[in-house]
Amino acid sequence: MNMRESKTEFLKKYGDHYGYNGLIDALREDEFKRLEGCWFFATAAHLLGTVYLDHAAATLHAQSQMRDATDELSQTVLGNPHSASRTSDRAASSISAARESVLHFFNASSKKYSVIFTAGATAALRLIGELFPWTSESRFEFLRPSHTSVVGIRECVLQHSGSFRSVPEEEAFAEFISSDSTAQDNLSSEGPFHLFAFPAECNFSGRKFPMSWADAVHKRTDGRWLSVVDAAKAAGSGPLDIGASNADFVVISFYKMFGWPDGLGALILKNGS
Repeated sequence: MNMRESKTEFLKKYGDHYGYNGLIDALREDEFKRLEGCWFFATAAHLLGTVYLDHAAATLHAQSQMRDATDELSQTVLGNPHSASRTSDRAASSISAARESVLHFFNASSKKYSVIFTAGATAALRLIGELFPWTSESRFEFLRPSHTSVVGIRECVLQHSGSFRSVPEEEAFAEFISSDSTAQDNLSSEGPFHLFAFPAECNFSGRKFPMSWADAVHKRTDGRWLSVVDAAKAAGSGPLDIGASNADFVVISFYKMFGWPDGLGALILKNGS
């Protein structure tokens, strides 16, 4: 039985619960036609074709995405946004519009949040680590299933003789679920700043963690805590409401969301932070 026959049999059995009423097949036909014929077939003797089973944080770009980008570049002249000319003004306007689009997509008000474009989520995390006001009393805590880019921030706190700790999932759930949501934030208190980091979705297991943790950490009684949410994985797999989370720092990766352009992300930070 070939792949098409197998799919026909599959749809007969599961068609009522698969494909969002044909949306997946239509999307594949319109946006990912280059996958046509790339099915995986293997025996002990030979291998024919390939199949894209898991994007492993490297999303496939869509045809319309590339077409629109190419059309814009071929029809528009852009200048240095820091200069004074029509082409520079056009570039600055495009960048401003892109920032507004990012904030709108994540339900984050421009009055409360700002967008800094970076060379990916790792660069955004490095920016936080290098500019955070560490002292010898500062503590950096990160959820155990964090990406290595998050864990790397520990090198920054160690440079200031601070400390770090890997927090088990069970401990974090126990603390934040039982936290008093009506308690006052401790950000106005005296003393050093501390940082708690966690992924909105684990890169390895796909397990999601509550965005509400970003706000709950502000109410810890052992110092002034800020939060950083690694949303590189989560932003590529579902909606993300940054506005409701009250997170101080959120890092995202556009190529993990859209597949192109490579090496582009952003740091979304709360202005008050």
